[in-house]
Amino acid sequence: PCVPCLPRLPLLHAAQHGEESRMPTYAALLKILTHGCRNLTLNSPDVVTRFFQSHQFFQLFLNTNLIIDELWLLREEYPHKLPEWKSKHRNIWDFRSSLLKTTEKQLGRDWVQNLKEKADLGRVRKWPLPAGAGD
Repeated sequence: PCVPCLPRLPLLHAAQHGEESRMPTYAALLKILTHGCRNLTLNSPDVVTRFFQSHQFFQLFLNTNLIIDELWLLREEYPHKLPEWKSKHRNIWDFRSSLLKTTEKQLGRDWVQNLKEKADLGRVRKWPLPAGAGD
């Protein structure tokens, strides 16, 4: 069975060292992964359930949240690239949403809520958010 995974993308490092040449494939990769989430249910229910309950899936979810948070911070550090950060943030957010919808179909809303709460325990957020930050 094919299970999508998300490689950890060192966005901050790339931005700081001018390595954007690797980034054009970012949107394409996330689009493929987002569509792949829908195909997860084509596998046997046992395989899908084992995947969602695995440590690897939890790590994937943590890494996805880390990338979302990192992109949010890059908006402040490199405001001249705001359109790029917004686009990348939207791409990863769409992937996360698709992943959560698929997980909810398989394991239920309570399970997904528990997953999000566990993942949020280790999240570092910058509060309060600046005005207009939700754009």
